[in-house]
This record gives sequence, structure tokens and C-alpha cells, in this order.
Amino acid sequence: MAHSQNYWETSRPGGASSRLKRPTPVPAEKDAYRSFVVVFYRAWMATKKKTALARVKDTTKLAAAEKKRLEKIGRTLVLRVKKLKGVVERSAYDMGVALTQLKQRSMYQALGYENFAALCNVALHISPDHADQLITISQTFTKKQAGTLTTSKALSLVALSRALGGHHAPAALRSRRALDVGHGKTIDVTAASAEDIHAVAHDLRARSGREPTRGLHVPPEEQAFVKRLAAALKSRGAEGAKVTAVAGPKSGAKMRVEIAIHDAALLARALADART
Repeated sequence: MAHSQNYWETSRPGGASSRLKRPTPVPAEKDAYRSFVVVFYRAWMATKKKTALARVKDTTKLAAAEKKRLEKIGRTLVLRVKKLKGVVERSAYDMGVALTQLKQRSMYQALGYENFAALCNVALHISPDHADQLITISQTFTKKQAGTLTTSKALSLVALSRALGGHHAPAALRSRRALDVGHGKTIDVTAASAEDIHAVAHDLRARSGREPTRGLHVPPEEQAFVKRLAAALKSRGAEGAKVTAVAGPKSGAKMRVEIAIHDAALLARALADART
């Protein structure tokens, strides 16, 4: 039986058909229909709310599990660094690898520290500067190369490489027996002490006017945050804004933001965007 909104169409024998006007619904039927809709809507909203709460609980559980996992790894790394401190001259590479992981924000926060410097001072009993030096060694030399050098010799090679403008890799300088350092002078890097190499590096910087660098690094997570903030400022309309990450030994990396004064109100919103 086909029907339209206001009529029913019925078939008769022989193919004839007739149209009957649909009766007007009585108020009781309308009330029953409305009641059904209200009950259905409330049940649907209750189910939706329960689903949302379940998702929040699942997310919270996952976050707690991840924090616990990182805390376990972090405590293992802290014990490893403490153990290696006694033989630091020949274990600088391994310490640097462990410290690189501990310097990640998610790691030191999982251990309950506000920043990497606090972790170094309280848990590891080493200065943040020294920790950064060990990280530099692990990121500059292979484990085999670092094993043939004392910590001071490895750092002197890094200093010399930077003083030369980065034209010679620190690992390659190890075997240089007659390195030309200008003004008719050469140095036997293989045989020279760490103090002698540092002195040459200092002399090269003095002649070039180049300031010494400390070998500090901005953790990947903080670099990613700086990029997100720069993108958020641009999307908010602060086209000329510039965000730069700056490594620092005491309280970790810092951030430099250059933005027009009339766009200052956009900064707070962009910071909120970058945190999400």
C-alpha cells in the first residue's frame, strides 16, 4: 500500500485504485511520539556521556602507564650514570648516551624534576655543564673513538674543531700530526696534551674574534615546541614573529620571541595552541 503525506492509496480488484484521506492524528498519538523522541534522545545522550567518560579514563590510564614506564627507564639510567662516574675518563661516551635520554623533558619530569639541571644537581651530583660536555662527546665521537680518548682530550678536540670553523671534524683531528694553525705554527694533535690543544684553540678564537661555544643542545621536544609556537603565531596573523631556541647550561634551554607590540595579544593564544 503506497501512501503520501496526507492520503492513502488503496488498490481495488481489476487494477482500480482510490485515494482515502489520512485521518488527522489524535493528540494522544502526538504526545506518545514526543515522549518516545525525548526518551530516545536522553538515552542517546547518556550513552554518549558514558563513552566520553570511558575515553577520558582510558587516556588517563595510558598517561599514567607511560609516566611509570619512563620513570622506570629514568631510574635505570640514573643508576647507570652514577656507576660510570667512578671510571668517567673511559666511560664518557656511555654516560653521554644515558644523559642524552635523561635530558628529554618527558624523562626528567617523570622522575619528578622541574628541569634537567635539577636532575643533575640532586640525583646525579654532577654539574649541568659537565653533563652537557659528556653529551657532546657521545654525539661527536663513536664509542670506539671515545674509548681511546680521555674526557679532557675529547673536549679539547671539540674545542679545536670549533676554533677552526668546523672545517675539521674532531674525530679526524685525532690523527693529525702536523696541523697548520696559522702564523707558521703547527701542532701534533696526536701527541699534544689536552691543555696544549685547548691553548691552541683559545689562540685561534682570539685571532678570529670567535666566541667559544659550550657544546649545549636543545632537546628535540623543546625544538618541536618552538616550531609549533612559530607556526601558531603565523596562523594567528603575526607574520613577522620569530621564535628561536637558545641552549642554556643552568636551567635548560630558553626561548627568544621577537614579535611586534601590536601583535602581543596573539602570543598568549599562540602559546596555548602550541601546548596542545
